[in-house]
Amino acid sequence: IVRAGAAYKLSFFARAKSAKPSASEMVTPPSLRVSLLSADKITPIGSAGFDLSAHSLGGWARYSGTLTATETTSEAELLVALTAPGEVCVDVVSLFPPDAVQGLFRRDLFETLRALEPSFMRFPGGDYTDTWHWEETLGPEERRSGHGQSTDVSAATVGL
Repeated sequence: IVRAGAAYKLSFFARAKSAKPSASEMVTPPSLRVSLLSADKITPIGSAGFDLSAHSLGGWARYSGTLTATETTSEAELLVALTAPGEVCVDVVSLFPPDAVQGLFRRDLFETLRALEPSFMRFPGGDYTDTWHWEETLGPEERRSGHGQSTDVSAATVGL
């Protein structure tokens, strides 16, 4: 649920794709607008603009900001859009609520699990445990190896 007045922490990586300009051409990095949309999927209820820096031309750069919601809804969507024609690659998009536990976990899920008082918790679960090495979850997210790497699918870090 997106709550009115709450400031959500946004982060993502982006790089501008551009053809090599001629010597007389100037390259202007493109801009992105990231918006929370209301239940109608049209009306922005929070947004922020990002000018992709010159160093992101051809290389990845991390961007972060805050989206403050102006409406409460359980049907919000996140839209990442170019503000002008161009090509941009975007990856590792995350949006966390302001009350996220240690900036990583939804508070409602964390409190529900805590109330169960489990004697142990298998985390992450499922197929991850077969090949998961906790040591690989340390350090900046962009430097972690992730899980599920292949030529077709991006590695999933699942916020770890």
